[in-house]
Amino acid sequence: MRRRGSRRASAIAAAACCLIVIAACDREPADQGPVTVSTVLRRGVEVQWPVAIGPVVAAEQACKEGYCLPGDALALTFGRAARWIVQFSDEPRPDAAIGLSQIQRLVDNDDLRRASDAARAVSDRSPDDPQRRLWLPDFRSAAEHTSRWTIPGAAGRVDSSLVISEALHCSENGWRAETTAYVCGAMRDGGGGETARGLWALTIARANGCLGDPASDCAGELQKELAKAQPAKLEAPAVLDIDLYAERMLMLLLSGYDNAGLHAWGRSLVALQLADGSWGTIADEEPHRRYRATVVSTWALAEWLRYLAEHRGEVPLLGALKLQAPPLAGGPAFWGCALPTGRE
Repeated sequence: MRRRGSRRASAIAAAACCLIVIAACDREPADQGPVTVSTVLRRGVEVQWPVAIGPVVAAEQACKEGYCLPGDALALTFGRAARWIVQFSDEPRPDAAIGLSQIQRLVDNDDLRRASDAARAVSDRSPDDPQRRLWLPDFRSAAEHTSRWTIPGAAGRVDSSLVISEALHCSENGWRAETTAYVCGAMRDGGGGETARGLWALTIARANGCLGDPASDCAGELQKELAKAQPAKLEAPAVLDIDLYAERMLMLLLSGYDNAGLHAWGRSLVALQLADGSWGTIADEEPHRRYRATVVSTWALAEWLRYLAEHRGEVPLLGALKLQAPPLAGGPAFWGCALPTGRE
């Protein structure tokens, strides 16, 4: 009888906490200055991206009693990630500028700006890289660098950056039907990174006016392939598992995927962040793998934040967001308030 009573009391307490936090999430704020990650999900807020991550200390104080609104929880997540990225001791690789530039379209702070400056300095050593258009909208690349690469046979693959580059410059240099066939055929790898980047290429090409209705290509099939390969939760993952988990979620969000699974993946990804702000494991021998996993995870969660902001009030509230480790020494576990379940 004691155990049953204890469970009942715990359930009542948990329900009361959820009601308190949901009410706080739903409050309509008065004028309170610039919108930040901590306030962007509140009802009535008008959002202009990017939004400031805001001081991590402020988010920590908001969570010091053990309960976090989702904006505060994500502000902590982004702030810790940005600090880890900017303190990364090795020189970033040339593609680091891609992910950082896309994160900064949605959330930003001084740490991200410093990290992005360092990454772009490395990228500047390859001034002809067609992917520079991701952060330099006026950058132009000749057709021989974007749409004249040789498409492999049925069993072959090329570096996915070639497909992305063709999509980025397709409004000037064209998008070939053979490229669509390659993305929908030989490039696919059963829901892995190649499938994910193929979907991103189609998304970019469509945004640039080079593809018609999604029904005319395989975007829907690639979405289903990625979603099927994505577990709701990763158990004891290695850094490459986290990287792919985040990349699947990211490319699905960018392609307009709308499903309840997005929120389970987002909560899982937040919970996988280490206390130092990175994703991976401390034992990983290749530090650049942790760097990439951290950038991709941060980018995916920034896109998730955008999705949540755009769908406020459209779906019911359900579930909770938990950080893996409390940012305050000796503090309680950190919980977020209810988040949308998404639509089937």
